[in-house]
Amino acid sequence: MYDIQKAYQDAMGKKLNAEELLKSLKLEVEQLTTKILKTMEAITCCSNQLKEKALRGNPITNLEYIQMIIDEEKTNEKPGYEERIKSLEDVLERAKLTQDIILGSGKILTNC
Repeated sequence: MYDIQKAYQDAMGKKLNAEELLKSLKLEVEQLTTKILKTMEAITCCSNQLKEKALRGNPITNLEYIQMIIDEEKTNEKPGYEERIKSLEDVLERAKLTQDIILGSGKILTNC
């Protein structure tokens, strides 16, 4: 992580002007962005490898399962069902985000 205090000390010690400091900060952002993208790619590769090696006994996805529970709650309307549906919908949204990350926003990485 970039340390603002260190940057300030460097600027004072080296007499960096604002433009040089901005250039340094932009470089740091680019490096962090590259590191994040590489980490996301590694996560996707690991997830794909796990899927290949895992047992194939689950006929439905997590998203389908969560949606099935939501539909069941709506049908049964047992006391407290509205709160359960809201919680399940939050879980469903998080599961969708996770799936998007794992699939690389719609693209499965195969060259791991």
